[in-house]
Amino acid sequence: MIVSQIKKIIFAVAALFIATASFAQQDDLVLADQLYSKYSFGKAIPLYEKVLSKNYNHGTASKLADCYRKNNQYKEAEKWYERITADTNATNNEHLQYAKVLISLDKKDKAEMHLEKYLAKNPNDKLVAEQLNALKNNTFGEQQGSWIVKRLLINSVNGDMCAVPYEDGIVFASSREDGKSKTQDWTSKPYLSLWFSKGKENNFSTPVLLELADKSKYNDGPVSFSSDGNEMYITRNYEENGKIVRDQNRIVRLKILSATKANGKFDAFKEFKYNNKTYSCAHPFISKDGNKLYFASDMPGGKGGMDIWVCNRVNGDWDKPVNLGAEVNTTENEVFPYIDHEGSLFFSSNGRSGMGGLDIFKCEVENGKFKTAENIGSPLNSTYDDFAYVYDKKNMCGYLTSNRDTKNENDDLYMFKKNCVPLDGLVYDKETNLPLANAKVVINEGGNKFAEVQTDDKGKFKSCLSIGQNYDFIASKDEYRENKVSINGVNDEPQVLKIPLSKIPAFTLEGHVYLEEDKSSLPNHPVKLMNLKTNKETETLTDANGNYHFDLEPETNYKVMTFRENCADNFADRSTIGLTKSTVLKADFGFFCQGDVIRVDNIYYDLAKWNIRPDAAKELDKLVDIMKKYPKMQIELGSHTDCRASYKYNMDLSEKRAKSAVQYIVKKGVEASRMTYKGYGESKLINHCECEGTRVVPCTEEEHQQNRRTEFKVLNVK
Repeated sequence: MIVSQIKKIIFAVAALFIATASFAQQDDLVLADQLYSKYSFGKAIPLYEKVLSKNYNHGTASKLADCYRKNNQYKEAEKWYERITADTNATNNEHLQYAKVLISLDKKDKAEMHLEKYLAKNPNDKLVAEQLNALKNNTFGEQQGSWIVKRLLINSVNGDMCAVPYEDGIVFASSREDGKSKTQDWTSKPYLSLWFSKGKENNFSTPVLLELADKSKYNDGPVSFSSDGNEMYITRNYEENGKIVRDQNRIVRLKILSATKANGKFDAFKEFKYNNKTYSCAHPFISKDGNKLYFASDMPGGKGGMDIWVCNRVNGDWDKPVNLGAEVNTTENEVFPYIDHEGSLFFSSNGRSGMGGLDIFKCEVENGKFKTAENIGSPLNSTYDDFAYVYDKKNMCGYLTSNRDTKNENDDLYMFKKNCVPLDGLVYDKETNLPLANAKVVINEGGNKFAEVQTDDKGKFKSCLSIGQNYDFIASKDEYRENKVSINGVNDEPQVLKIPLSKIPAFTLEGHVYLEEDKSSLPNHPVKLMNLKTNKETETLTDANGNYHFDLEPETNYKVMTFRENCADNFADRSTIGLTKSTVLKADFGFFCQGDVIRVDNIYYDLAKWNIRPDAAKELDKLVDIMKKYPKMQIELGSHTDCRASYKYNMDLSEKRAKSAVQYIVKKGVEASRMTYKGYGESKLINHCECEGTRVVPCTEEEHQQNRRTEFKVLNVK
């Protein structure tokens, strides 16, 4: 009897314990479901885990897996989805969500299997079909070697996101512990604060809180700044009286505010006119000119989920938002818009074929409209979430946010810059403009040989150039003259280079162009060549040394000419007629210009005489040739003596010598009307010699000889 009563008592206690445990478990599930419906996934997870540890249920497990997925805890989500999809009751959506988790974990083969299961029952889902095709063909791995991507050293353990260039550094949003004290229901981590760090690339100072006159207890950020840094657009949670506001579906909506900078901090916060408690407006980007505001919103009239919209500023106010359309938006989520220096739109989406999670996409602009979005590929995208792309053109580097290294636990800031910029080169025939196949191109980087390539059958070659470096490209091919083209200070844009090659001609014309007065060269001076067979005229410029070059055709007469203002025109005739061997023809041009004073060397006279000696005649004959070559030239011929003898005597002697020289030139066939003569005696000594007066400076015979000279001054040339 006693034993029987004891058993009854034991059974009664056990039943009471089971009932109590059952009620407790039911309470945990109710609370977990309530938290799930409020998007408090982080708080719902331990309750679901507790319930499932005692009694497995497919629906409960599916919610737990969804909590882990939405909280970016993909390893834990994978464990539960694997069990869920093994169940015959698994839904198509569960197979799809499991595939997305697997893609984010870079388990592509397994992801393909679940995508195929999904498509078997949903064959018309084009987006998933594109995703499957992209996985099988590794569509997004093409840029792997073009970029350097590094996790910033200033990241915290709680997550950092959305860096934007500001002043001499970056501003970003962070959940680090020194920011907000309140924690988010979704992640159980502190709300976002705005931080500033001075530096660039991956060299930044210790972050400090950005000065805001009005700080929210909830999320501050992400932000966008005007080009002058004095206007800020910020994303915040909807709140009233210091408390979060939820819509009828218990969703906490986001809104956009603007603020202006005063006394070193942002103040005068103003609500964006299209904010609404029933939908979110977030992730603002203000255009460089300040007249367009891009943002993400799930407002009515979109494609579904979050879309990218734009407002135009008209008379200081924002006009009605315009949806960017199907080239940008999908039925899923498009967020974090950004316009780069070329006008291209970058944003992140989970509604297009990608590598997993959020991927970054680019829409180039054409005729004022955005073209269809394209995935920018690896390594800027990963199998995890990648978003908030910005590019700092000034410092030639960019920033993005990703959870790739934390395996979805936290968002972190990353720096990216081009490892090298692509070069597309072309070698072609200068005359025909046809491409030259099999041409050799030697590439020198900073004066040292970097590479040697050969053009393909279309004359093209490729390379990748380091930013900031100087390059020389030396192209050569049989029967062509070698040519060198340079690129100095490579920037961060793709490079295009065309190298023309000229066929080695049988005949060339070369010459030097200079000023007769001082024999100085004339660089960058035009020289013309006329083909007298075709009457075709070609022009070139002299090089830095005053030299020019023309390629000539065989059996052809040419006239080469060059002109200069206030100078005598220069002409010369040259011909290749009758030439059978490669020949370099010469034609040098010296300009006689109005006002020139030119010394005629080696004009000597016998002592106290003025008759023209045979040796002097040879030098005057050169002047005769010049006068005949330039029939419109008029000159003054001047004779100078040294300072010895009296001033009057020297003046009279020099006058007779100048006259004698002019008479000689006239006898040689030059019109007297084109010449005047003058004796200067010792009035224009060119050195320190002095022989008369109160100051006498003795000189050597060589110094006296310098003063005894004959010169001609060009009075007119045309």
